[in-house]
Amino acid sequence: KSIAALIPSEPSGNNVPLFGVRTEADPPSLGWDEAACWLLHAHCWDTAAIKSGAVGDAEVKGGKTTGNPVGSVGRLGVVVPTGTTLFETLLLNLPIAKADLRPGQREAVDRPQWRRPPVGPSWVSRDAEGVLDLLTWQSRRIRLVPSVDEKAGGPVVRTVVLAAGDRLSSIPEYEPHTAWSIVADPKAGEAPQRPRRHRSGRAAWRGLDGLLAARSAEGTVLSSVLFRQIGNLHAEEALEYDFLLGVELVGLEYGNQSAVVENLVHDTLPLPVAALRADLHVGETVARLAGDADKLVKAINFLEGDLCRARGGEMVPWDKGERASNRLVHRLDGIARRILSGLQREPSRLDEAMAAWAEAARQATLDTAEELMAQLSPAAFTGRADDRRAYRAPLAEIRFRAGLRDALPELASDDLESAPDAMEVAE
Repeated sequence: KSIAALIPSEPSGNNVPLFGVRTEADPPSLGWDEAACWLLHAHCWDTAAIKSGAVGDAEVKGGKTTGNPVGSVGRLGVVVPTGTTLFETLLLNLPIAKADLRPGQREAVDRPQWRRPPVGPSWVSRDAEGVLDLLTWQSRRIRLVPSVDEKAGGPVVRTVVLAAGDRLSSIPEYEPHTAWSIVADPKAGEAPQRPRRHRSGRAAWRGLDGLLAARSAEGTVLSSVLFRQIGNLHAEEALEYDFLLGVELVGLEYGNQSAVVENLVHDTLPLPVAALRADLHVGETVARLAGDADKLVKAINFLEGDLCRARGGEMVPWDKGERASNRLVHRLDGIARRILSGLQREPSRLDEAMAAWAEAARQATLDTAEELMAQLSPAAFTGRADDRRAYRAPLAEIRFRAGLRDALPELASDDLESAPDAMEVAE
């Protein structure tokens, strides 16, 4: 096949004439270094479905192998800690663990792929034997086919053989680059925790509960192995109190039975390293940013819906059109990132930072609400009523202010505190 089979962003197959400027007769030309990078990418993120049958593979039927899962990390929401230099990033991403030596063995069972016998065309479905085996998992059998490009002046890679590889039976709990969702009552044979996936269109700071060291209050979330390790290193003073820790989130969204890539999820985030410590309350406090934002978004959504009904209309379905809450999230995004960046450098000023967040978030929400109120027609103040309740602009504002007080109770003023009672009287 064309080398485009390894590159998700490059159209290939039947859709090339419709959505691309290339045809199968004119594949991209990659140097060996770039082709090697895309080979590694395919091991990690390749799509599922049918693959070419390798010569010697007993599972081949009609020249194809079916039932292939996505690449080894395609089922994860990858979370990578980053430092200020490449050296720091490499160290932060190394799990600290003892070698798995069994009685009578000189070498650990867990080995990287280059210390194992060379793989053949046949593949197996098994569990990983350890972190080294997991990080070098051979999820595909790939051969880069060279050709000569006279313009490039040397060999290039334009075609590839992409066949089925080893299948990972389950994601082990020592997978270092993912957060986990805890299953309250797992069924027989199911793992008690599952990898968390990233959601497109949702900023990284709105998922802070999955990045912190301790489980959430409901015990449903557990951070990654590496972030728990970083929290322990910070507690042992192996990392500075104001260490500039970054977070990089990566994930792919697949469609059509995971046979195509629909979307790439990527975000970066500054994170106070003290928030990863289980013995401090910094993480619980910082996680309030996400909780407050969800409540503020809910208040704006209710306001927009009530005002729409007061005008005599109905809300647009949630998956269609733009909402005022999208503008609010955009405003809150910059505020949250500035707060987290400031706490990286001065984590001792936690109370001041959270007070600044509450005030700025409240003002951003009021600005968004003001935009909605400014668009109202006189008919919205007269409103309308159905069998359940009345919809008028003043009632909508009262309900909104009650939601604002619930989201940010520390800033509740007299008019906000009276909002619930006034709403009950008005209704």
